[in-house]
Amino acid sequence: MPEYVNLLDKITEGRKLPRGYDAWAIKTVRPDLRTKHGYRWPYPGRIARAEGPFLDHRGSCPQSPGDGICIATTWAGMASAGVAAITLLLVAYKTTDVIGDSETDKMRVKAAKVVELIDGADLLRASGHGADLYGANLHGANLHGADLHGADLSGADLHGADLSGANLPSVKPVGIRLLNGFVWPADGGVA
Repeated sequence: MPEYVNLLDKITEGRKLPRGYDAWAIKTVRPDLRTKHGYRWPYPGRIARAEGPFLDHRGSCPQSPGDGICIATTWAGMASAGVAAITLLLVAYKTTDVIGDSETDKMRVKAAKVVELIDGADLLRASGHGADLYGANLHGANLHGADLHGADLSGADLHGADLSGANLPSVKPVGIRLLNGFVWPADGGVA
């Protein structure tokens, strides 16, 4: 089985965590920095905080407003938020602030520091070769010319994505959602 690259590792390569934080994560947000339920994330350099009350459950998603904020370590973990991974936030968090987690590479935390705003499509165009994009929500992403050869796109949502000129895996992964009429290249060449 091939070993895929976690793009969080690519993003954080050579970076130092902010003082007082001990782990990295990513968060997908809408262009206005809001999430599925309307929470507005702060700009880089600021701290996103959940106000509580924190409910007594170990789940990775808040069950009511204030019940923590979700962050992830993989694209599959971000996908459950229902927001395409186009506008991303690199965040740092304290493991002592984790109040719930799951096996889907995401967690619920009391607070996280926003470190950088990242264009997810630019990241994939630059570093998508061999990337772990299993289950990623790339709905509508501009992936024109992206080198995704060797990437794991199993279960990814590419519906409405611009894949023109993209170098794609030679075998269509199972469960991928594409725009009607898109023909996956049989030889792994450029779409």
